[in-house]
Amino acid sequence: MVAFKGRSFLKQYVPNKPNKWGFKLWGRCGVSGYLYDFDLYQGKEIKKKDEYSPHGIGASVVIKMTSTLPENHNFKIFADSYFSSLPLLDELKKRRIWYVGTARLKRLNKCSLPSEKELKKQGRGSFDYRTDTISNNIAVSWIDNKAVTLISSFASIEQINTVRRYDRKTRKYIMVKQPYIVQFYNKNMGGVDKLDMMCSFYKPNLKCHRCLIAVVKSKAGRPSLDAIPLPTKRPAAVQSNPTKDIRLDGFDHLPTYSDKRQR
Repeated sequence: MVAFKGRSFLKQYVPNKPNKWGFKLWGRCGVSGYLYDFDLYQGKEIKKKDEYSPHGIGASVVIKMTSTLPENHNFKIFADSYFSSLPLLDELKKRRIWYVGTARLKRLNKCSLPSEKELKKQGRGSFDYRTDTISNNIAVSWIDNKAVTLISSFASIEQINTVRRYDRKTRKYIMVKQPYIVQFYNKNMGGVDKLDMMCSFYKPNLKCHRCLIAVVKSKAGRPSLDAIPLPTKRPAAVQSNPTKDIRLDGFDHLPTYSDKRQR
């Protein structure tokens, strides 16, 4: 969302966003948060006239964002449940673009996956899957704290890994099974969120009152932001304890008293 409260027919109101009023943008980012392509959402009525509208709003956004990619290069797309559907997988597969994403059960064309209650009875880490023998697409339901459903046109459940989780009942850490598709999705998802985070840290100091300038201002800072190497997670430096000879020598290790008031 590009924050804007002026007058424009393109302005949207999204109550669950930090910037509730503004312009809604779709973006395609890499794992590092680099922005490769974006599009401005123009409303439902204009979206109905789009050539990709038969696939739905979410799927049409993915198709349009990937239309600038060259064919037959085996690109892999990751998205959440708002964009995912089985017809989208078949449409991208025609151009040899592969897809992994979370999905909603009502979009799986009556696929008989177990419900969340049934998976909870089997225990934490249980999963079930269904494979389409014609299109070779897969749908997987896996439960950790809550159930999650994923669909993919290339990733499968093999190889099954184990992850460390905290059990509140026993107050101990346990090992939970995790299919490969879940691990692969978690590893490569989150580029758009990382871009939004970095844009909130490095906002251009420019006020504007016109809609076009607001969008240009938002996008003008992103190439310079993309040039900045994004910080990666590094393990915290652990300070080693002093040796016993220093700790037990008996010198300069007692607290001293001072009349000066300190915090």
